[in-house]
Amino acid sequence: MATGKANALLIAAGIVIVAAGATLLATLDLGWGWGADRVEGLTREDQVRSIGRLADRRPSGAAQALADAATKEPDPEVRQAALVGLARFATPDARTAVDQGTHDTSARVRAAAAATLGTYRDEAAVNRLGEMVLGDPEPEARLGAVTGLGRHRSAKALVFLMDAAEKDMAVEVATAALAQLYYKLGMQYTGTQGQADDRRTAIRRVVENLKDDVIVVEAYRRAGRPIVRNPAYYVPPLTEPDPRAQRR
Repeated sequence: MATGKANALLIAAGIVIVAAGATLLATLDLGWGWGADRVEGLTREDQVRSIGRLADRRPSGAAQALADAATKEPDPEVRQAALVGLARFATPDARTAVDQGTHDTSARVRAAAAATLGTYRDEAAVNRLGEMVLGDPEPEARLGAVTGLGRHRSAKALVFLMDAAEKDMAVEVATAALAQLYYKLGMQYTGTQGQADDRRTAIRRVVENLKDDVIVVEAYRRAGRPIVRNPAYYVPPLTEPDPRAQRR
């Protein structure tokens, strides 16, 4: 009888220990499948890792947790990570946080918000991305807007990319915009060589010739925008006269 009672006590104690261990693991979130639906960690690195786990596992409440981090965390790197993670959700509830992120004081946060905004397919999203790619003072943020426009499936997105490739004075932004244009047109952009000024001129020449592409022409028509030619960068086919030569 004593032995039976002892065994029962040991079993009960074992159950308590297992339950306590599971509770501890859920609190610590060591990456073994347990974890709360909130951003955790005492350091920036821990918080960023927690955000990554939430974005990967997508437990109930994860989108709201990331939205809260994107708007309330004082560390811009944590806000940036949260906005990157929100691209995995693109839910209406998270939209306010994404929109707010495009006005953040940190360029890297605005870039992350813009890239995520491109996963929303509405016109307000593409209009905001167009504002950013043409007007944000920081190249890093404009690069994020280029990524967002590349993700957005609309005629306006293509037209805004044409604007960025043609007008942006930062060669890295113009190059990224042209690469996204090529992808939308079913081509692969392999880049240009030479100094920044030479590359900028080469990109403008490519953009000018793209204005004759049937998909580009249709995109401008759907966006309600006229195609503005820039003869200084037009390179005609061998069978056409050069308008620059005709002016001389």
